[in-house]
Amino acid sequence: MIAIARAGWLTMAPAQPVLPSSLTDVDGQMLDLAGLARDYQLVGVTILGAWCEICRTELRQLAKLQKKLEACKARFFVMGPDSPQELRQLRRATGFQVPFVADQEFEVVGKLGLVRGWGEMEPVIFMTNRQRQITWFHSRYEGDLGYERLKQRIKCNKMIAQAVDALRRVSPKSAVR
Repeated sequence: MIAIARAGWLTMAPAQPVLPSSLTDVDGQMLDLAGLARDYQLVGVTILGAWCEICRTELRQLAKLQKKLEACKARFFVMGPDSPQELRQLRRATGFQVPFVADQEFEVVGKLGLVRGWGEMEPVIFMTNRQRQITWFHSRYEGDLGYERLKQRIKCNKMIAQAVDALRRVSPKSAVR
């Protein structure tokens, strides 16, 4: 079992959480997760919400590195608990031009064990294998944003190292609530 434990709450996910084969993004387009996972390093990012300034800053940093990361065969998507309209505005504001998915009822993140006990989406970054099983995830609320391990998995060391440095500058442990 994958367990995320934090003061006063525990979320359990299946031994190998699996993403659905497809999702609908905030523009009404089908997001073929099965095809992306088969052909690329599929990386998901969950956010607390469009209101979260730390999340916005992280997405802006990823946007600056998007072309380089995609050259390393990484493909990202973002899931948030907000309305499609709010997530489209967030995508526009951050410049991170990847699919955004509204999961307002926690249908997807709930099956992945990424819902906090008080009803918030756990902000994590995760990777899947070709079968869309979550093989790695890291909570961005542990101070270490997890990009060192992501760097090793994507095998795009120099480019991910730049992201690590940039994100550490904008999201020090003390700034995370």
